Order: sequence, then C-alpha cells, then structure tokens
Amino acid sequence: MSEIFFSYAWGDKNEEGESREKIVDDLYQSLLQDGYQVVRDKYDLGYKGFISDFMARIGQGRNIIVAISKKYLHSPYCMFELFEIARNSDFDKYKFGEKVLPVMVEFVDFSKPAILEEYLGFWETEFRKWDDLIKSRSGSLSVEQFQRFDKIKMIYQNFGKLADWLIDMNSLNPALLSRNNFEEIKKAITENARVTEEGETLPVIPVEQKRNVTGKIKNRYLPVIAGALIIAAGIIYLILRPSPVKKDLQSVSVFVHGKKGRQDMILRKQGYVLMDVHGERKKSDINENGVAYFQNLQIGDSVSINVDFSEPYKSIKPDSLYIINADGRIYLPVVLQGIEKVMGKVLYDNEPLKDVTVTIDMLKADSDENGRFQINIPESEQKKQYTVWFSKPGFKTKSAPAFPQTGEELVVVMEK
Repeated sequence: MSEIFFSYAWGDKNEEGESREKIVDDLYQSLLQDGYQVVRDKYDLGYKGFISDFMARIGQGRNIIVAISKKYLHSPYCMFELFEIARNSDFDKYKFGEKVLPVMVEFVDFSKPAILEEYLGFWETEFRKWDDLIKSRSGSLSVEQFQRFDKIKMIYQNFGKLADWLIDMNSLNPALLSRNNFEEIKKAITENARVTEEGETLPVIPVEQKRNVTGKIKNRYLPVIAGALIIAAGIIYLILRPSPVKKDLQSVSVFVHGKKGRQDMILRKQGYVLMDVHGERKKSDINENGVAYFQNLQIGDSVSINVDFSEPYKSIKPDSLYIINADGRIYLPVVLQGIEKVMGKVLYDNEPLKDVTVTIDMLKADSDENGRFQINIPESEQKKQYTVWFSKPGFKTKSAPAFPQTGEELVVVMEK
C-alpha cells in the first residue's frame, strides 16, 4: 500500500482561533484508525533524523496531503517539500495533480495580483538576503549552506508556477473535508492507484481490509476462475481456427510513458513516435496527453516503435515488436539515458586540481590527481538536471548545473 504523507505548517502560540494543525491531527487519526499507512514528521522523522532527507522522501510520495495556509506559503521547509513534489512530477502540472491532495486550511486568493505580489515579494527578499550572503561570505560557508541557498532560489523561481497549480486544483476547506469521517479524501486516496513496476495499477487498500481478504478469496474469485476458463477456451479456438483476413484499423494510439508505469506520461507535447511497419517509417507528434496517433494500420501487423526527441529518450525494450490488435492501443515505456552519473574535471590555473570535494545532494566524491571525478546517481534520485557543488580548503566554494544526458562532461575552474 502506498504511504500517505502530510505536508503542512505546524501550529504555534500566535495563532488566532482554531489551530491550523487541528485538521491535520483529525485527518491523521482518522486515516490511522482505518488502517492506512500514514507518514507524518512529528511521529516518523525520529530523534536526530535529517529533515532534508524526510522532505525529499515526501517529494517522492504518491499520496501527499498538502495543508495550505499562510504560514505554509512562507515556510522554506514547506515550500521546498512542495517544490520536491513538483520536481518528482517532472514539473508536469497533471502529474503534480495526481500526487497532491490539497486541503485549504486558510484561503489565499492567488488570482488577485496584490496577493500574488505579496508572496513573490517575500520570496524575492529571502532570495536577495541569501544571495548577498553568498557573495560576501562564500569562503566561510559550508556546502550545506550553499545548498540551502539553492533551495531558496528554486522556491523563488518557481513560486508563481506552484501558486497557479494550487489555485487551479479543486481543494476543500476543513469543514467540507471532515464530513462523514473524511469520506471525500479517503475516496480520493483509494482512487489514486499506485503503479507497479509492470505498469499495472492497484488500489490503495487500508490495512484492516487486507486482513479480511483471506477468508473471502474462494467466494470472490469463483466467477474469475470460471471467466478465465472461458477465455482460455476462446484462445485455443483462435489459435486453431484459420487465420482471418486482415482488416483496416482506422487508428492506433501509442501511449508513451516512463518506468513508473502507464500513468507516468513523461513526454507531453514533446517529441515524436517513430513506427516501422512493412519497411515504411511513420512519424507522429506526441500530444499534450502523451499520446501519438497513427492511421491506416492493419490488425495483426508487427511494428517496431521508438521515440525521437532532442533529449536521449529511448524505448526500454528497443528490440520488441508490437502486434496491432483490435483495441488499437500500444503502451511504449521509455527512459531518459545518460542520467545515471555525473562526470567532469576540476581545474585551477589551467592545471588539474585534486582533492576537491564534489557534492550532489547527499552524494560525494573527490577529484583525483588528474582533477577528474565521477558521482554515480541511484536510480531513485536520477533526474534531468543536477546542481553540483565544489569545495576545497583555501578555495571559494562553487556550484554548477550539470545535464548529463547531453553527454558533455562538466568542467569547473576553482578560484581562491
């Protein structure tokens, strides 16, 4: 069962009226009592746990309850959690919407320019403070402090987009949300099926329901077994009967998706699908839904498929042949190549510089005597762009963006 995370601002003594945290407390207890697997910082972070790791874990979740309040929108921790959700959704509005379960604790009307200006101004001020500190004290700051500046910068640069996504989602206020023991949000959680490695979807089932399944299997699955036998008989008939005459199929839809499953539409309105059939190559745009359409294909045709895009996205199964069937659907899993490692070279005064600490998030490596370094990225943390930090005693700490999918090595010149 997928974990259910909470992203929210804690209550404080300066609040007026009911605490903003009460709805979170009530919802947490209700989900817990129904057997859902719930994760919340106050109970699951643990003594001496790293907050940054926990925020990254929230960003990777598939069910995240976001309790929106004024304090939340002013909090670097909360907003970085929201940014991480967006980043793990490839900054795709629809993927973001699939993960986020919004709760409007305090209504903030971002459709009004004055309100939006207030928050943009706040984050611009925070960014300028850190920017000035970096410029004046770069030699005295730690890599972690540079990373904190990087987070503030990302929030500042993306706040407008995130605010627009939040107001475009139909969220509920606490009074409506808590009706019938939070029935509406539990329904949304259940419908937000988790995706398996094979691309199939499984509903989120409360723990108590799972415990009661065993005794019901026989009665529940008798119709399924009977249906399977009928289908098997039908398949045998289809194999043994004479081959039918091929018939024209008006169109075929190719759904391009990522490794996370069929709901992971990673190329929306980007690139093309290439289809080879009978020695002919067909080409079709990938639309805003991640689908490419082909016309005038025949049932039974064998085709090979791949993608054409400026970034090196390739089919996970490039040698596979796909059979055109009556439903006209093909699911094409693709992956961005070359993002599993970041390589490069560090120089000073046109010479290789060794023993430079190179950092990407929590991953580290040191440059060798030739100034070269390599950081291998775990699959769960791979992405299109990385911010790489370089530090060495006696030198200014530097950062640089890396785009490993381009195949170009990162070259950084250190300064004293």
